[in-house]
Amino acid sequence: MKKASLLLILVSALLCGRSYAQTLEPCRQPEFLAGYYRGVDRVIDNAVGQTPSLSLTTLPSFWAESGVRIVGSDVYFVEFKSSFWGEANSYGSFASPRIETRTNRAAISPELASRIEEIYAGAIAGASQTDRRGVDGVSYRFSSPRAGCGETWSPEPDTVNARLVELLVLLSNHAKLSNPRDMQRSEESMVHLIRNMDGR
Repeated sequence: MKKASLLLILVSALLCGRSYAQTLEPCRQPEFLAGYYRGVDRVIDNAVGQTPSLSLTTLPSFWAESGVRIVGSDVYFVEFKSSFWGEANSYGSFASPRIETRTNRAAISPELASRIEEIYAGAIAGASQTDRRGVDGVSYRFSSPRAGCGETWSPEPDTVNARLVELLVLLSNHAKLSNPRDMQRSEESMVHLIRNMDGR
């Protein structure tokens, strides 16, 4: 009987772990981190200078933050030159740090930009609350004006959330390109990933 109960608990834990990896969570706004999230977004949005239709923000534990923003058919990638978290702790306030950034921008086809926005909006809409927690690692926050905000923490490989992060990385790399042929290949890579995500 004890073995059966233990087995049931282990199976349940595995299934729950899998569901965590397959859906985003609604963005949490714990009071002590709210200023941090606002501060990081403020730095990125100021660097872009326009209102984005999609915001993808990377918040690592041990290195500097970064963010992707889609504005119309342009992809922006903003890299922090130092950690906002680290600088804020030095200054004692999330409102104080002055962070230098490096901003890259590249065009993307309007159809692809729209499809990418749909993918993240759908993932955000399907977000569900879990008790998954972790220390260190990397947090990713995805938001759009029409869908709200969803997040994931260091997703396991070959999961839905991992593919959302992979798409974010492709967008980051795309923003650094200027050669038309390289940009075309980059878009093809994104289309290929999206087809895999769609199961086609």
